[in-house]
Amino acid sequence: MNSKFLKIAISTFFMMQMALPAPVMAQQGMQRQKMSLEDRAKMQTQMMQQTLSLTPEQMPKIEAINLKYAKKIEDFRQEGQGQQSADRMGELAKMDKDRNTELQQVLTAEQYKKHIENEEKRRAQLRERMQRGRPGGPQGMPLTPPPPPQAPNN
Repeated sequence: MNSKFLKIAISTFFMMQMALPAPVMAQQGMQRQKMSLEDRAKMQTQMMQQTLSLTPEQMPKIEAINLKYAKKIEDFRQEGQGQQSADRMGELAKMDKDRNTELQQVLTAEQYKKHIENEEKRRAQLRERMQRGRPGGPQGMPLTPPPPPQAPNN
């Protein structure tokens, strides 16, 4: 599997989970499915407030951005349930980029840098979980090639 595809796959999975940060998802468990998009956006904004020290003026702007992209991702999920392709992953990567562009307009340079660092950490954790969590690694692909077939001994 080429590394570009793997990056897109990981980015896609991250974007699908973007509506709720990983530590909160762990606490919420199955309740995540029952949360409204508004509640997810509010929780994500609260997590960002804690990690980025958002100002009261930034909070409603960040929450609006989070809600906008939570809705876009939910619509995207509904449109293509069960479908996975490089095109769909590219669309999610574009949504991620667009969201970060909007966040960059609201956050200070220091906050934005920290936000990007936090995203990279979550992606690295996700990559590690994906490789540990499945016997064959991401997408069921073997992590190492299988041994060559042995010639029969006659």
